[in-house]
Amino acid sequence: MRRALWVSMLLILVAGCKSEPPPPPEPEAPPPPSADQIRTELKSATQRLFDAHHRNAGLPNAQREATVNAFRSTKSKHTGNPNLEMAIRGYTREVETLLKDARTQDRWRVVKGACQILRDADPAGYRHEKLEHRADLILARPVVTIRGFFVVDEEINVFFSVRDQDTNKYTTYEVREGEQFHEVFRLTKIIGNKEACELMYLPIDDPYIIQAPSSRREKTIFEQE
Repeated sequence: MRRALWVSMLLILVAGCKSEPPPPPEPEAPPPPSADQIRTELKSATQRLFDAHHRNAGLPNAQREATVNAFRSTKSKHTGNPNLEMAIRGYTREVETLLKDARTQDRWRVVKGACQILRDADPAGYRHEKLEHRADLILARPVVTIRGFFVVDEEINVFFSVRDQDTNKYTTYEVREGEQFHEVFRLTKIIGNKEACELMYLPIDDPYIIQAPSSRREKTIFEQE
C-alpha cells in the first residue's frame, strides 16, 4: 500500500516537471512587393501624365506637380525593398518612351513632367538637362494674341496683346514685320490676307504661328484702312 502511494506521488512529480509545449511558430511575413508590383504602382500613381499625352487630357502645372509628387511618394514608400531598383528601371523605360513621343508632338507640359520624374528616379544618370531647359522656356513663353491690324505709311502694323505667364500682366504693342517686341519676340511674317502671323520666340529661336481673330467684325475693330 505504501509502495503504491510512493509510486503515485512520483508520477505526479514527474508530470509536474514536464515542460510546457513550445508556442506555435510566428506566421512568416509576406514577401516584399515584386518589381512588377512596384512598377505597376508607380505607373498607376503617375497615370495622369500618360493620359495627358495618349488621351490629350491636358496637364495644368498644378496637376503636373501633383503627379511628380505622387511618383516621389510611391518610390519613397518602397525604400529598402530589394526589388525597387529593378522596378524603377522598368518604369523609367516607359517614361523615356513617353518623353520621346511627347517631344515629337510638342507636348511640352508632358515633356517637363517626364523630365522631372526621370531626374528624381536617377539623379546621377539624368541626361535630359537641355530638353528640360527648353521645356521650361516654352512653358514660360508669354501668350500673344492678335488684336487687329492697321496701316501706317502704307505698311501693315499688327496690334498684339501679350500676357506674361508668371504675373498675368497684359502689355500691348504695335509692331511691323521684322520688329522685336516684349524682348523675346520678333514678328517675322504676316501670313495671307491678315490671317495669321509668324513669330520668332528668341530665347530658343523657335518660329510659331498665331491666328488672327476669326470673325471679320473682330478684325475691323482695330483696322484703320
